[in-house]
Amino acid sequence: IYETGDDLWVAGALRGVALAGKTHPADTMPVYFEDYFISNVFKDHENNILLGTFDKGILVIPDLEVADVIDAFRDDPVKTLYSDPAMGLMLGTSRGKLMQHINGKTTIVYDQGRQPIEGIYSFPESDFMVFNDRQVNALNKKTGKVIGIAEGSLKDAAFVSKNIFYLGTNIGVFKTVYN
Repeated sequence: IYETGDDLWVAGALRGVALAGKTHPADTMPVYFEDYFISNVFKDHENNILLGTFDKGILVIPDLEVADVIDAFRDDPVKTLYSDPAMGLMLGTSRGKLMQHINGKTTIVYDQGRQPIEGIYSFPESDFMVFNDRQVNALNKKTGKVIGIAEGSLKDAAFVSKNIFYLGTNIGVFKTVYN
């Protein structure tokens, strides 16, 4: 039995660890990590719970009061991430949505997707963010409008400057110049 503040963790000869405490009375203790033998339970200075295992490393349960995870995305998993100084964290999902997470809020920027968004590319000084949806699309960061700029499946993009970038697709490489 291990104590971590208001909670008691019960780990023994059986797999997993049971949690008892204020929110989980002893008769309804949930069991976690049933695929592991838990050898120790600790609470660190950042309120994370650390579970020592036999030969499987340390499992970390983050402080649930801290919003480390912005959304579960269970029904539409995130496929790609891109951090942009002006736009914040951009997320491309398996159902073809382009989402923006900034100032603690997640919004959908583009939801016309027909396939997973597997790459998001930009350049800090550029007005455009490039992603794929059966064609190569560009999001104008200032206006929020999305336009199709090339056919094919986007494999990679390289920005040379804020107005010039190359698009690597399954058809070939395209040089794009924005005036």
